[in-house]
Amino acid sequence: MTCEARLRVGGTVSGDTITGGVSIESEAINLLTWDQVRGLPNRQLGNVVNPNRDGEIPRVGSPSRPGKLWRSKPVTLQVLAWDRDVNGLITSGDGRCDHLEGNLDDVGELLLSAEDLIVLEMDMPDGTTRWMELEFSGVGIPVLQGPVFGSTHAAWSLLVPMIAPYPFWQDSEETDLVVTQAGGSETLSNTGTAPIGNAQVLFAGDSILEHTEYGAELEASGVTTPPLTVDLRGSRVQVTEGGSIVKGKMRRNRAAWMRFPRGNSTLTATGANVTVRYRLQWLI
Repeated sequence: MTCEARLRVGGTVSGDTITGGVSIESEAINLLTWDQVRGLPNRQLGNVVNPNRDGEIPRVGSPSRPGKLWRSKPVTLQVLAWDRDVNGLITSGDGRCDHLEGNLDDVGELLLSAEDLIVLEMDMPDGTTRWMELEFSGVGIPVLQGPVFGSTHAAWSLLVPMIAPYPFWQDSEETDLVVTQAGGSETLSNTGTAPIGNAQVLFAGDSILEHTEYGAELEASGVTTPPLTVDLRGSRVQVTEGGSIVKGKMRRNRAAWMRFPRGNSTLTATGANVTVRYRLQWLI
């Protein structure tokens, strides 16, 4: 499978699009290797938490493997800085050396000062795009000196230590599945190659969402400013209402939060509508 990858620093993920930020992909600076992000993430043991607690609490494993977490994965990217401008030309009056030094400074400053979203984007052969969020993990970036001047080009390599907090490729398309009491059951079809463990569950009012196959339930009560949102996307689960973390309004009947394995998951709602917002997940 042939895929094209690029690194984006900064920007905003909203729905199906990533906008803003700086894309590192030009004749001056580009991504050389990223194979280390392929394959299965490691697992680690997680703290077992008591059922019926809510608010800001640790994530736990899937219903079939309680106490297990997908562990963040270290990733080292290799970025090349060339002796050309963004169009592959020598336009500096001081020649190739000035371009090379300037490009090294630019990419180093960009990554070392990054406090916003860093995304590794991958264009698939079928025309779709997948992405993975990364965090810069080091205090410096080693530079491997290449030939000062080759016959036609000179390039130096920068080894960029990163961490993938949630080490799955995310589908670019975000899907909302609305589950209603009147509509009966709904099927969440996970056609990806990894379980979905970072969904958002939005309650329009007091309601119970049930995962039929596993008997897992999430129950929202006392909702006054809908939606009440269960956000599983971060390293810690958050239950919020009106943008603020709340406690005492969410009950779950198992220690494990609701996740969706490969294949079909049958969901029902008793009470107000419930929206499950998710992206397909991929292992490569």
